[in-house]
Amino acid sequence: MGTLGLLGQLELAAPALERLWSATSRSASFAPLGRFARGGLPGAEFAVAAQLLLLAGLLMVGVNYCESSYEPHRELAGQILEEAAEHEKLFAAGLEAGLEPDGVEALEQALGRWLPAGLDCFGPPGSGFCCQCLRFGLKAVDNGELAGLFGELVQRRFAALGVKCPPAGQDYPRAAV
Repeated sequence: MGTLGLLGQLELAAPALERLWSATSRSASFAPLGRFARGGLPGAEFAVAAQLLLLAGLLMVGVNYCESSYEPHRELAGQILEEAAEHEKLFAAGLEAGLEPDGVEALEQALGRWLPAGLDCFGPPGSGFCCQCLRFGLKAVDNGELAGLFGELVQRRFAALGVKCPPAGQDYPRAAV
């Protein structure tokens, strides 16, 4: 079931759903996904962007939606996390392969461009929408907390490859990519 189908279960009228989805898909949180989907990224940049966007998605699903009060969230989260291990291996191999032809410097430059984009995926901390989701049990933690965890994981993952990571600040969303 697609996003609009899930939103339809909330019993909103179709025009209201279209307006909601249209506004949401143009937000800073979706900008990095759109840039990645348009393609054309060179090797190191593709590897870094894929790794960061995958990690952001897995954190959102694994932390927020596995414990959601909304059953379709829980079911979908379980399916996604089952498949994620295979994707994680694939993208990790791609990241390591990016070291070979492009070198550490290319990965560091790509990381500098895509780390803000990865943070943007979480949406603004403390937003009204996020607070409502927390209150209704649709999410487990605030966007800012998830973004902080994301920054820590990125730092560790890239440090293990010998790649320097810029500081992951909390001044987002930026839509930098």
